[in-house]
Amino acid sequence: KTNGPPRLSSTGRYMTFRSRTPFTDTANGNTEKLKIYLVDRESGSIELASKAFNELEQINSDSTNYAISRSGDKILYGSSASNIVENDLNNQFDLFVYDRPTKTNFRISTSNSGEGGNGKSYGGDISADEKYIVFRSDASNLVDGDNNTHSDIFIHDTTTKKISWIDTANSSVGELTYLAAPTISGNGRYIAFTARPISTKYRNKRLYLFDKVSNEITQLTETVIPFNASKYYIDDVRYPQITDDGRYIYYIQFYDVYRYDTETEEITLISKSIDTQTGTGGSNGSLAITSNGSHVVFSSGSDQLINDDTNGFSDLFLYNASSETISLVNIGIGGFQAKYNMHLFDMSADGSTIAYQTRAYNLHADDHNQDELDLFLASGPFPVGSENKEIDLSLSKSASTSSIEIGSNITYTLTIDNI
Repeated sequence: KTNGPPRLSSTGRYMTFRSRTPFTDTANGNTEKLKIYLVDRESGSIELASKAFNELEQINSDSTNYAISRSGDKILYGSSASNIVENDLNNQFDLFVYDRPTKTNFRISTSNSGEGGNGKSYGGDISADEKYIVFRSDASNLVDGDNNTHSDIFIHDTTTKKISWIDTANSSVGELTYLAAPTISGNGRYIAFTARPISTKYRNKRLYLFDKVSNEITQLTETVIPFNASKYYIDDVRYPQITDDGRYIYYIQFYDVYRYDTETEEITLISKSIDTQTGTGGSNGSLAITSNGSHVVFSSGSDQLINDDTNGFSDLFLYNASSETISLVNIGIGGFQAKYNMHLFDMSADGSTIAYQTRAYNLHADDHNQDELDLFLASGPFPVGSENKEIDLSLSKSASTSSIEIGSNITYTLTIDNI
């Protein structure tokens, strides 16, 4: 059984998932711990990523909060296990990277002197070139000068093994708190994240952009609802996703999906009603985008995004930025809509593959374990980088050995294979 969202490499060949089931590590017992696995969909092999450093015992705590690099060579995940790497003595929830080529793990939530963090660290994002890993941490000892009492965003350089951070104390936007949800552009220059200003009654999370070259932070969105203890989350910005070039940032606010254009500073509503062109308010899950932002996958409980959405469940939808259209992803046998909610999902950066989890039992003919959480794969309709190619439909003529009477009808059959 899988537990947690699937995560896909750039082409969808490699996929990570979390499970208590001992897919590869059947010995030594202790199989109840949640572990991170890596699947090679081309070879069919499955390997364990969150494993003990001596490989003779099981990890002694769960693993979660994971991400995969574009190539599938690096898997980022979090765990409070103390036996993934040697000398892990800080008794904290740390972040680790599994390196697929070498089959080894290393810890990244450490200071430049190698000291383990004195607070919990949370999973983040990996740049397309795999040089930078961005994450959130409550630790105050990862960098010098971290004297605040809130979580911060940190940047790990996989080449130099050094760590830096986004210091908001002296920024032009003022000091920020509750920094979270970091997402990094392809070359690692831009980092989008959410945060709350310290000195204002509008305490809801806004969207910010950090430029690592200029060291500048820009506020991208406003909050419009004063802080209220019971409703503070209504206009929180959540689940930002940035494109490789840093131009577009997709995010959720007011339970709708939006896109921010950093060049024009325009905000576009994505999850709008097919009839009224207004927000539908049904999006309360995460997002997945292609590397250039041409497509975005999101979940929604609204039945107003497409025509004839009648299943009464939360569905997966695919937005095409070029045509500005929304289509349904979770289509079952015979074209029927899925008979259960959709929440946990991912899309490969090239748009070729969409993976999602659901208890729906009418998506595949061989699904006989009703009410169990299963993992499904769907082919994306428009892989990024694909181009329209000309097709040669010319016909050649050759002499026929059969005699045909003048004036009789001749039937031609033309077969075209889309390869």
